[in-house]
This record gives sequence, C-alpha cells and structure tokens, in this order.
Amino acid sequence: MIRYNAHKYPVSAMCTILKVNRSTYYYESSQQPSIDDEVEQAIIHIFDENQRVYGTRKIKATLQKEGWIVSRRRIGRLMKKNGLVSAYTVSQYKPHKSPCNDSPIQNELNREFTNRTIGDVVRTFNIKRSLSMKGCPYDNAVAEATFKLIKTEFVKNRRFGSLAQLKQELGAYVKWFNETRIHSILGYLSPLVYKQKALKKSV
Repeated sequence: MIRYNAHKYPVSAMCTILKVNRSTYYYESSQQPSIDDEVEQAIIHIFDENQRVYGTRKIKATLQKEGWIVSRRRIGRLMKKNGLVSAYTVSQYKPHKSPCNDSPIQNELNREFTNRTIGDVVRTFNIKRSLSMKGCPYDNAVAEATFKLIKTEFVKNRRFGSLAQLKQELGAYVKWFNETRIHSILGYLSPLVYKQKALKKSV
C-alpha cells in the first residue's frame, strides 16, 4: 500500500499511520520494482498507445487520470532515457509569409475557378457557406489546424505498402483522434468525452 501511494503521500507519514517501521518498508521496497520503474512503464505504455505523439504535457495529464502525480521534468527525463520523442518535439518547417496575391507564379488566365461539385452539394443540402475576405482566411483556420495535426501525427514518418493499408490505418487514427486523443483546448479530454459532457449539461 505504501509503495503504491508513495507518489501521493510522504512515506514517513504513511509508515507512522500504518505502524510500519521505515527500515522494513525500504528493505522490502528494495526487493521489488521501484516506483520509478512503474512510472517509466506507464509512460512508455501511454506513449505507445497514443500514436507515439504525446509530449510531457499530455502524458502528465493522462497519468493524473490514472492516479499518478508526476512532474513534467521527471516525465521528460524518463522519455529521454527510453528514446521517446514526440512528433512535435522536432522543429517544424515554417514557410515564409508573403502578402496576399504576392505569388511568384502569375495567373496567366486572370480568372477564378469554382468547384461545381461543392456548389451542388451546398445547394442540395442547404448548407450555409462562409467565405472569408481575401487575405483574411480565419474561417479556414480550423480545417488547416486539423490538416496540420494529421500531417504531423499520422502522415509523418509512415510508409504505406498499399491503398488498403492506408485506409485501414487512417480509419484507426480517426477513431483514436475522436475517442481517445486528449486536447489541451478541451481541458485534456477527448472530443467524444467533451461532447458527452456537454450533452449532459444541456439536458
């Protein structure tokens, strides 16, 4: 009991309450896997079960849900020890910003193209379209952020032997993304759990 709660409460206090000699506790603990070993295995498990993309923040939040109180510094140390590198740790390429329409490629036809299929779908299902002003694409921010997540977490460092494999793994990723992946903006909840809580509040 003491060993499994050492990450929450002082060992000396628990020994006093349970009337256990500290020397006896430390001797028995030395004969068993340490708490650090258990935390280490928990970190490895969380990292592997979450597309190997979680960093210290998300791993810390997940550990807390499982009853572990572990600092990000300690998590980072154990991740480094086991070679666990989040996809977000590697610096990302940042494209050079250019003013609107300041493209090196000229529009030779001087015209705009519209997607008839999208237009037909919008009219058929009575979907209200929202088009941003030129050079101010805020309506597109959510979609672009999602695409960036998929590129970083799913596409990067993967190789697909066939289209069937791609579809299967993409389906598994989408399921994980919606049902398991925690998002800091949602209070470290998955989209599914966040939606379920929102629905309960509205009832």
